[in-house]
Amino acid sequence: MDDVLELAGEIADLHRGRGLRRTSLPIGPRLRAALHLDISVGTVEARDRVVASMRASASTLPDDLQSIFLIASGLTASEPLLGDRLTRAGKEVDRDVRTVRRRLTEANTGVATVLARGSQRPVEMGSAWFIEEFDSLTDLRTHRPVLRGRKLVTPTLAGVSAVREQFLMPRSVDTGPEPTIRVTEGGELTRLDQQGRNSWTYDIALAEPTRVGIPQTIEVEVTVPSREWLMPRSFFTPYRPCRRMTSTTHFGTPPAAELAWQLRGVLQGQSWDDSPTGALIDPRENPDVVLEFESLQIGLSYGIAWRWVSAK
Repeated sequence: MDDVLELAGEIADLHRGRGLRRTSLPIGPRLRAALHLDISVGTVEARDRVVASMRASASTLPDDLQSIFLIASGLTASEPLLGDRLTRAGKEVDRDVRTVRRRLTEANTGVATVLARGSQRPVEMGSAWFIEEFDSLTDLRTHRPVLRGRKLVTPTLAGVSAVREQFLMPRSVDTGPEPTIRVTEGGELTRLDQQGRNSWTYDIALAEPTRVGIPQTIEVEVTVPSREWLMPRSFFTPYRPCRRMTSTTHFGTPPAAELAWQLRGVLQGQSWDDSPTGALIDPRENPDVVLEFESLQIGLSYGIAWRWVSAK
């Protein structure tokens, strides 16, 4: 907790003067560590990463705290003095300046918490963007299931033209053709390698190089040879900040599953439990399940699990 409070203090320093509109930002050691800003990162790039990460992390806050944070930081206001921006924020949320200052402290702590959690387990492209929205689709209506993942990301690095991603698919059979993968939006698949029985890595040449703070969409579709190839669950475990997730599952008619249940912020080990750990869903009554998750917690899993219909 002390680390988060120290990081929140460094974030508070960014609000002073013209805030994030300054050409040179006072980036403290905690913030540098959270954003992986080592000595090789230049001043301009470091500033761009800070601005993008502040905007992306603020999106996880409640609406009033988000509004106060963005105004105080200068991202949505141009007054040259912090005091003037806080007065403006007070009018926006209909609160006095003293209350606004107190809530700005809460907002700084919220942003610091998101950054601290996200920095603990960086992924290969973790320093390149934050996930604003993730949409997951599992279509079981045919014998060849289709899995689709769509990310809306906010880049924190400029000029990235290619990325490497990974997908894991713990399968229940050892034989048959491999899954097929294609990039349906945001780029072109340039390489696909299997890294073992259950893991693949692939490279995507982006449709256009990243621009800091400008959202981009990447969508990937995987077609699986048969239902027997799948484990009965579909979930996402974020290791960088993720504001919103939607999980859609089409079980078909008659449904491929006899029972399903939500995975709403569970530990990874619980994601693989065969017994229900969340709210139950009857695929016969609801063959098209749409679940929404907000402000996902780093390291926890979100999605759906089910039991296949028993063979008769």
